[in-house]
Amino acid sequence: MEREHFVREFARRLTSLMQQANLGSSKSKAGVKTSGLAEISGCSHQMARRYVLGEALPDIDVIYRIAKWLNVSPGWLLFGKEGDVPNNIGQKNLIQIEHDLLEYILMKSVVLFNITKNTPELISYMMDIIHDATHIEADPKEILKIIDMSINSVMRFHGINDDSRIKTA
Repeated sequence: MEREHFVREFARRLTSLMQQANLGSSKSKAGVKTSGLAEISGCSHQMARRYVLGEALPDIDVIYRIAKWLNVSPGWLLFGKEGDVPNNIGQKNLIQIEHDLLEYILMKSVVLFNITKNTPELISYMMDIIHDATHIEADPKEILKIIDMSINSVMRFHGINDDSRIKTA
């Protein structure tokens, strides 16, 4: 149920941004033109339709391309609050993060969505990790270790000590 809610919220943010970018369509069930989305994301029209209807979530590299296309951060596209749509990716309150680092954080945090019932609190925690990771002045390997320690702490708090799932970089 939580994953379905997360995917629907992603679709809501995506369609809202597309409508603001004059990509709305009264003929589409989702209310937006999916042809541009399919083209930019490199997927079929059917898959683009599933993204905007909240039936599927794109891979992280596709999310990155969509976010760039719509001038928002990938983090906001995944976790942002409705009504708090950033106007430009260059705003000071937005976090800019390298694709590989965001992918690493999200891949490591997937397990957390299965162990917690408080999705908003978890998303806030993940946004803090993303913010901290983008503002730490350290060697990239050290940043990855800090991310691993942060996520491992949450896992231990929830009684999960599976060292094989998340290893330190």
